Amino acid sequence: MKASARYEELLRTLSGPDDSPIDRLKAEIGLASSSLSAGEAAAALAAVERAEALLRANPGLEARGSGSLVEHYVYSHARYAALLLGLRAEALVALRRYPEAETALAAREQALRGFFEASEADEDLLALAQVELRRAEVAASAGQGTEALRFAEGGLARIDDFNERTGSGVTETSLRLLRVLAALVLDGSVARSSLHRDLEADLAAAYDFMARFPSPRTREDRMRFEIYLTMLRSGAPTPNASPGSPR
Repeated sequence: MKASARYEELLRTLSGPDDSPIDRLKAEIGLASSSLSAGEAAAALAAVERAEALLRANPGLEARGSGSLVEHYVYSHARYAALLLGLRAEALVALRRYPEAETALAAREQALRGFFEASEADEDLLALAQVELRRAEVAASAGQGTEALRFAEGGLARIDDFNERTGSGVTETSLRLLRVLAALVLDGSVARSSLHRDLEADLAAAYDFMARFPSPRTREDRMRFEIYLTMLRSGAPTPNASPGSPR
């Protein structure tokens, strides 16, 4: 039985004393996530909408950890709402409903900004970089190069802060942001002269880190970044670059 079917069965069996808004919410979230993994975007979106209705009907809803290390941690109503915005966005992207996906991601970013301002936690800062990454990817898919550039550079600025705070070098989020930025330049969606960062330096730093600390997880990116650097250093003009623009 696939995961989504198990969550559907769980939702059918929740009744009487075994039913509660928080359990039903968690089951709907599980169903949405597993449906997305199975490529069932419409089913995922329907589960998200039911979960959002549960949150609206239960404004005091929250989950408290039961493990000894997290028993005092409360997963708040606001954090559930932000989580659902992310799932909504992913379902909408899969359905190619990009403007609606961007609306959900913008709302999620606003919520995440509030969490970070309250917590100053590294994980909330990384989450902000991740949502800017997703906004960049969605904008690029929708053919909005200028918006994709803005989000990608914003996400990389967040990553710079995250790395300074944590001593990190390369993360999956930073690699994906650099992929978006390099693709925008190399496919001519934006002129290299419009960047506010040194793309070649960013790629070289990431490449050098991956070369010094090789890992199966970053092997493809190391090869990809080597190609990006070769193309950028070749001086070949991109379609949107003027002949005299700096490289």
